[in-house]
Amino acid sequence: MFKKKLPGDAGMIGGVRKKGKSGKLEELVLPNAKLRFCPEQLQNLNFIFNKRLQKIKDACNDKSLALAKSVTERLVQRLLSSVGSLDPRFASKFLIRNDDEGNISSNTLDYIVRLDCLSTPSLYESDAMPRYSVIEGDTDCPAAYARLKLQAHTLKTWSDFVNGNGYLRRYDRPMLFKQNYRRYFRNKGYSSSPSTSPYLFTPFLINKNGNNQH
Repeated sequence: MFKKKLPGDAGMIGGVRKKGKSGKLEELVLPNAKLRFCPEQLQNLNFIFNKRLQKIKDACNDKSLALAKSVTERLVQRLLSSVGSLDPRFASKFLIRNDDEGNISSNTLDYIVRLDCLSTPSLYESDAMPRYSVIEGDTDCPAAYARLKLQAHTLKTWSDFVNGNGYLRRYDRPMLFKQNYRRYFRNKGYSSSPSTSPYLFTPFLINKNGNNQH
């Protein structure tokens, strides 16, 4: 890289610079190679060097980010598998990336979790089909959400997570995930509290900084 001449600069080694105003690029002469570079050429060379260095830096950052996302996704898959083992109602064979993969600067990873026992078609022919009604446009629901009114055997299976009218309570599901996570960590013998662990997330919206949101 070529730098501007500052007061006290000892000069060039292997080349000669003509005197110029302090703080500005000067003409560079390489006598042995019989080359002469004007200040504009040196400025262009600096631009090219900086651009190439930035590409190398960005490539390293992209690789690190891709690795971080891959590790995070494997962690989420393992946690979901553990939750499903502890409570089959929350078993999930499908984890869908819902964030914009093209937005490299985003600091969140967003996932859609499919609860197998409440989804159709079922994974196996022997599985009982869930019985419920999908209520859309309810004033008590946020925009773009629907409510599930459980029926028959499905209502019995989820009885501790429904209200008096048979609707599945939305805020109970993240809480159960956390409870099962705690059981998983206790079974593994970890002494740190899951509530303070930076690697414990609610699997709906995951922040790469370790924050969890519902």
